[in-house]
Amino acid sequence: MKRYGRGPHIGAAFVGDMPHTAISKKLFGMRSHSYKIKHLCISLFFALASLHATGVESDDGYIKDLISRLAISEQPAGMSPIFTPSIDTPKTDKRVIAYDAVKQLLALGVKAFPALIASIDDHRQSIALRAMIPHDVGLACFCIIQEQVEDFPSTYRFERTGALFKKCNQPEALSRSTIKEWWSVRAGRPLLALQIEALEWTIAQEKQIGFVSQKQKTEILTPLETRLKELKTAEAEPVSTPAISPDKALRNTQHD
Repeated sequence: MKRYGRGPHIGAAFVGDMPHTAISKKLFGMRSHSYKIKHLCISLFFALASLHATGVESDDGYIKDLISRLAISEQPAGMSPIFTPSIDTPKTDKRVIAYDAVKQLLALGVKAFPALIASIDDHRQSIALRAMIPHDVGLACFCIIQEQVEDFPSTYRFERTGALFKKCNQPEALSRSTIKEWWSVRAGRPLLALQIEALEWTIAQEKQIGFVSQKQKTEILTPLETRLKELKTAEAEPVSTPAISPDKALRNTQHD
């Protein structure tokens, strides 16, 4: 895979003429003192269980359908750049459909993670959500997860000079090659907890890389530490709020 560098955010604006380079059951119980009521409860239980199972299957089917829309071709992804649609591109264009699917998958949060990870090896052609080629469905699925978990400040640098003036890339808490193992020990955890873990790891990595000056240290660590404090505050609040906004995650940097 050829990599040109990770863009700051997944993109979705439809303007311009340049190649795209960036881009969150209760089980009921009933008692009966009569034969009839008891059997009514049993019947009701299985009816509700059936409805619940249908709902789960429906959710799974919906998510899988969204992932299938990420493919703009059934052919394996090629090495040519993929352009984002313009404002005049018909809504029936497969790229427009794919970007809409990205937004919906982001809105589903961790609920979509299992299906996204199950498609991580899908090599069909997709839209460009990172400055990498080939742009396949598996990469799109990974980007959707990474964009949410690595919810870093927009001012965070993606490439810099570290201690001894050595050029360093941004530490990445997630990688496509290990995402299955990563999720296998974290399934069921809320998005906020995953974001906090990723930020804490990244801050530790940045400190390990080192800094050429106190100014650089402040510029890099302060936004990360501020964001970490915000997430921990949100985690402690009794009222649950989305940890990431799909609109925030879908900032564009380059286009078709």
